[in-house]
Amino acid sequence: MKRLFAFAGAAVLAAALPAAAQQVPTGLHGIKIAVADYEKTTQFYTILGMTAGTSYNPHERELRWADPAKGSVVIMVKDDSGRMARGGNSLMISVTDVPATVARLKAAGFAVPGEPNVTPRATIMMLKDPDGNAIELLGGPFGGTGDTHRH
Repeated sequence: MKRLFAFAGAAVLAAALPAAAQQVPTGLHGIKIAVADYEKTTQFYTILGMTAGTSYNPHERELRWADPAKGSVVIMVKDDSGRMARGGNSLMISVTDVPATVARLKAAGFAVPGEPNVTPRATIMMLKDPDGNAIELLGGPFGGTGDTHRH
């Protein structure tokens, strides 16, 4: 009887494996960035609309959007060795209102150089996160409302 159950269990598992393999999503899973301070970097990206996600191990933590349709996860890599270059990445993040987002970043003590650039198609703000990673905030025209310009 035990053999029958073992065989049946193995058959069910074998049948489930191809179905499980078909359900694995493909595409861009996330972007890794080097960080010096998880908490400070998490605070910065929280202002941009992300939330803290999974902590994979002591050296990798995730940031994600509340709505996965908004984009990929950002995986923060704590690199005290300096092997991973900080500031060598560039992220484009769409926000509802660029000037309001910039105001929240400034109020939280983050350095934001200059003012947003308002064009007929988009409101754009170039800045850097606490670790020097380049961020391009994108919003709709005329103060952040309307259609978002996509590259």
